Formats: sequence, structure tokens, C-alpha cells
Amino acid sequence: MTPSTAFQTTARIKTLRSIGAAHQRKQSLALKDVIAYILCMSDAAQWNLVVSHQTDQAVREFLADEAAGPTRDLSLFVEDAVRARMFELSVARARQRTAHLNPDEIEALVDEAVEWARRP
Repeated sequence: MTPSTAFQTTARIKTLRSIGAAHQRKQSLALKDVIAYILCMSDAAQWNLVVSHQTDQAVREFLADEAAGPTRDLSLFVEDAVRARMFELSVARARQRTAHLNPDEIEALVDEAVEWARRP
């Protein structure tokens, strides 16, 4: 991900979260917020997911308790869940790859990586 793409993604997430917060506070959205939402989602991928009936009901009840809008907040919920799961799997993979190392070796590798990253 390029810095420009990362910035755009972060800006989109902030916009979507502010719209969601306004919705939760039962505030009406300004036209500029609606336009921002449409622009944020214009390049979004559309997924068709199949989940169990129990999962569907549990998520919908959870979102209803949170006073969330049905479609947009379901999409945000899924996106947050996917990102969290990807992070968990990345951590597990890193732990598996370094399981044979002792803590001192891991610390030395981290120090080396930080030192490399800080070079001008």
C-alpha cells in the first residue's frame, strides 16, 4: 500500500465513522456528509457472503442494540472484523516463524529492524 493509498483509506474510515457517529446521535446528515460517504464508497468492493442463520441473527441483533444502520454499519462491522482477523493471523504467523528463537535473539532482530528503519 502506497502512502497515498494509506492516507486515502484512513480518510475514508474517518469519514465513515463520523457519519456513523452522527447516525447514532440521531443527527441529520448534511449534504456534504452524504456526498463524502458516496465518494468514499465509490471504489469499494462488493462482497456476497454466506453465513449461518445464527451468525446473521446475532450480528443483526448486536448492530440493532448499537442503534446502527442496517447496511452501512454491517459493512463497517465486517470490514473491522476482517482487519482484526488478518492482524490476529499475522501475529500468529510471526510467532510461529520465531518460535525457535530465544527472547534475546528476537530482541536483537527487532533492534536491527528499528535501526534500519530509522536510517536517513
